[in-house]
Amino acid sequence: MGKQNDPLEKPLFSYSNEFLTDYLPQQLGRSMNTVASYRNCLRLLRDYIETTTDRSFYRMTFRQATKEFTLGFLNWIDSRGCKKSTRNQRLACLKSYVKYVIEQDFEMAKWGSSILSIPMVTAEKPMVGWLREEALEAILKQPKDTRLGFRDTTLMVLMYESGARVSEMLNLQIHDLNLFSSGSSIRLHGKGGKTREVPLGDKSSSMIARYLSFFHPLDERCSDDFVFYTVIHETKNRMSIGNVERIVRKYASEARRESPLVPARVTPHMFRHTRATHLLRARMPLPLIGRFLGHMNLETTNI
Repeated sequence: MGKQNDPLEKPLFSYSNEFLTDYLPQQLGRSMNTVASYRNCLRLLRDYIETTTDRSFYRMTFRQATKEFTLGFLNWIDSRGCKKSTRNQRLACLKSYVKYVIEQDFEMAKWGSSILSIPMVTAEKPMVGWLREEALEAILKQPKDTRLGFRDTTLMVLMYESGARVSEMLNLQIHDLNLFSSGSSIRLHGKGGKTREVPLGDKSSSMIARYLSFFHPLDERCSDDFVFYTVIHETKNRMSIGNVERIVRKYASEARRESPLVPARVTPHMFRHTRATHLLRARMPLPLIGRFLGHMNLETTNI
């Protein structure tokens, strides 16, 4: 086979655009976050090529992208202090790209099989942290009686009561709130584009209603406004995860001075774990807890 017709001589990234813009979102239905993660992986691969080899990434061919080359990339990731779970995620991205390349040209199967044979490493499962009732109460009473203090309280209460992931909470828009005197709920948009309706108690419902009057007055309210936002250059933007993390750390640090039961490290995700633990202790069946949390696999709930 002539060099010009040899598929192994094609540039390594020759299929990347179709992989990211068509295959992942259109054919597999992957979310924007997943596509962004895969794009970031391919960018890391580009950086690895340009910083550790004498090649330009756009001249790198499939023939040069051997199993040894791929292992070198994974070791490079390890050297940057990445967790084992991150390494596995990058490898999963590369394997997905390899499978796509093979689908486009079956002659690439022999090349791809060596990379597909690379095993995942055993990643340590993180301990699931949660807050005792006294610790949760100590944190929730820390915000001052101010406009922003009330915002922070509402955010933390809603994260706990709904058991939402922090990303689900920050993606919450006005039209996702269903506030009625006969019973209120919020609509959460979870992983894989799945939505679920979560009921709210009377206390948190009245808190949300009061929050809306402060931060989303009726004459300014739009249905697609983010419920929790920050203002930058006079423009409302969705609140960032980093901002929520800072809010939680701040009040946990203040609460720790009053209560020794507040852990040394408190994260937004702990509110979700705490809600699940409290439901379990209230004897709610695991399958129902899993549905409440939006888990696709009961094993996740078991953990």
